[in-house]
Amino acid sequence: MYLIANLKAHAVDIESYVRKLESLKRCKVKIILAPPYPYLNEVCRSGFLTSSQDVSFCAEGAFTGEIPASLLKSLGVRYCLLGHSERRTLFHEDTKILKNKYDKCVQYGLQPILCVGETKEEHNSDHYLEKIRTQVLEIFPSSTVAPLIAYEPIWSIGSGQIPEPSTIRQVVSVIKEALPGSTVLYGGSVNPSNAAGLMTLCDGLLVGSASKDPETLTQIIQQLEKL
Repeated sequence: MYLIANLKAHAVDIESYVRKLESLKRCKVKIILAPPYPYLNEVCRSGFLTSSQDVSFCAEGAFTGEIPASLLKSLGVRYCLLGHSERRTLFHEDTKILKNKYDKCVQYGLQPILCVGETKEEHNSDHYLEKIRTQVLEIFPSSTVAPLIAYEPIWSIGSGQIPEPSTIRQVVSVIKEALPGSTVLYGGSVNPSNAAGLMTLCDGLLVGSASKDPETLTQIIQQLEKL
């Protein structure tokens, strides 16, 4: 089972952070840390599996401010989040951009983790399952081997609300039917009290705001270790 800790753009004492998680390296949960860019090198050197929170659709060159996949790979980064709802909403990333980023990940050997999800309005319209299926297939070719998909309902992120278990099961089923062999994670208001229950519905968790505190993240992982 996977646990991806997305620290977003939160400042942390990264040396202390990874030190506090040191004892968890040998647990059965596959932990992947996704820190802000300035901390990537420190996390890679710590021995934890490391993910970038994003990647440039540009190659190396005169692209000031961009972080190409080749540079991430050279640091030791192995995974990359794509299409997080904040990237789609705040930075207007569309299918064309995400396809380009996916191609760059594949070209340089980074494992993309595609985030998909729906708004509250879309969820209430009963068309969200088709939307999610479309989001998956428009980025990942049907021939992709064992892709990682993170279902993060936009209305759940940071709200304290989570979908009904039956909804999560249904979404996981739709994704796995669209991409056989895929690994499906859930993300959205994950915390120590609901992590174990959510893990029984999918293959892993994408933890957002709760991951900025290593003590809280440790509590979540300890709950999963009991499964």
